[in-house]
Amino acid sequence: MKSLRISILVIAAALMIMGVAGTTYAFHDGGVGACEGCHSMHESLNGSMIQISKFGTTVNPTGATQFNASGQFLLKGGDQSSTCLNCHAASDATVAAAQGSYHVMSSFAGNNAIPVERGPAGDFAWLTISGVSTAGTATNPGNHHGHNIVAIDFGLFSSSNYAANGNVSPGGSYPVGSFYCNSCHNPHSDYRISSTGTLEQRTAGTKVDPIIESGSYGNTGANVLAAGQAMGVYRFLGGVGYLPKSVTTSAAAPFIANPPVAVSPSTYNQTESAATYLSNYGVRVAYGSGMSEWCGNCHSGILNNAADPSSTHRHPAGAAALLNNAVGAEATNYNAYLGSGDLSGNSSSSYNSLAPYEEGLTLSSTNLTALSSHATNVAGAYGVGPNTGTENVMCVSCHRVHASAFPEMLRWDAQAGQFLTLGGLYIGTDNWSTALLAYSGDSGRIASSLGYTTSQLKAAYYDRNSNTFGTFNRSYCNKCHAKD
Repeated sequence: MKSLRISILVIAAALMIMGVAGTTYAFHDGGVGACEGCHSMHESLNGSMIQISKFGTTVNPTGATQFNASGQFLLKGGDQSSTCLNCHAASDATVAAAQGSYHVMSSFAGNNAIPVERGPAGDFAWLTISGVSTAGTATNPGNHHGHNIVAIDFGLFSSSNYAANGNVSPGGSYPVGSFYCNSCHNPHSDYRISSTGTLEQRTAGTKVDPIIESGSYGNTGANVLAAGQAMGVYRFLGGVGYLPKSVTTSAAAPFIANPPVAVSPSTYNQTESAATYLSNYGVRVAYGSGMSEWCGNCHSGILNNAADPSSTHRHPAGAAALLNNAVGAEATNYNAYLGSGDLSGNSSSSYNSLAPYEEGLTLSSTNLTALSSHATNVAGAYGVGPNTGTENVMCVSCHRVHASAFPEMLRWDAQAGQFLTLGGLYIGTDNWSTALLAYSGDSGRIASSLGYTTSQLKAAYYDRNSNTFGTFNRSYCNKCHAKD
């Protein structure tokens, strides 16, 4: 009888952690998680240091001095990002094994590795993979592939790329040596969205509604808030006034923009192999507004800003960068573009996750409901392209948030060569041939100068077959600009 009671308690605890509604929001659930999930309250008992299991191997945290040291937060990892990656990196051996998880980093790396995580933000493992051209000279450094978070237990360090920029964020002042997951995500979740669709911040001397669910997955169905309840903000990102305690230099300034308005399908880490030439939507995160403005918390000097004449030399991004402007008619191009030379598409099925955009919807309960109906992980479920005139370009239209296979964390190769596909094929180091070169005339015009195999290139495009693109497809910048 005693063993039965124990079993029932174990099952009940598991249900409390996982949830019983079918969707597992797990540890954070929009707000601060269980303290002991990240912190070890008394780990120094008897002078021994906590040991952490990573990918089946038990190790001591690299940052030994962070334990029992003032201001080092008693984390269960060598640093803040390592603590996050204790749960968000995993030994998923295949894309199938990774499907549906909340993992953001594959456990293996090296120049020949093929990362398996397929979340919209990308896989941090690409930071560890460098490509070398077939000539053995041109390199494609891994530390150019994404945000170089510091996660010493996982072999990730701040990049020396930014030394010329004063070792701060490009276009900003955030110190790269203090760049951790919590530089963007606020694990203690000061910010929340009330049942009335307004943003609230927990501060001393105020009363706000308690968070009862994640704010990343919408406000529909069973997730509709009742009065006096709140949901977290998208990916519990930091808002106005946010600055992690771990930033010890005065170079960084508190955030000046609040989290973006967006809704993700609750299952988003999945292959996009179902994409086809005519129906290539992929996983759709429904972005409402504020993403570029939020990125400007650390990269303000990169944003196109009407108040700064010099910014006219930067690609437009943000609320004013409408796709349906009078010059260029990018919305028309977006809807028509299927591939190089093929402008026969239409707005009913034009969306592509390689080039997402914002819908121009600000924070409100009504807009969250609308965005919830657009976010999907089902191929072909909602492929409608820009059709209201309110849609705009954002930073994430071109860049993945964590990392990608391509320089500058772009969603496609926009630098290494003119063509994404050649004769209907990805061109990698393993199918580089004189016959294929004959199509283009010289090796510098095709993407194999990235130094990837065809399998790596296919993984970079989330397992899409090469015929998803045109037979001789140039840069995907043309999704909006249609110059090919």
